[in-house]
Amino acid sequence: MDSASEHDPAAPPASEKKEYRLYTLSEVAGILRVDRATVRRWAKEGVLKVVVLPQTGGRTVLRVSEPVLQVLMTDQYLPVETVKDL
Repeated sequence: MDSASEHDPAAPPASEKKEYRLYTLSEVAGILRVDRATVRRWAKEGVLKVVVLPQTGGRTVLRVSEPVLQVLMTDQYLPVETVKDL
């Protein structure tokens, strides 16, 4: 049993995990045609799920995984305001 499975029984074994591209907040902003500050605010508010990379020099490094970006660009995505109204 690998270390990920020991900590989270629902986690797939390391051999089954897929690797995805991680996008910078600037890249996401460019793809979605919004300001970088908007993407950062979405991340801070929890609207956009981000990956926090190990910090270097006290700076927080955030990335958005490819699957999260794909969902955001499809009809499957509902803004938080819409979800709250349901």
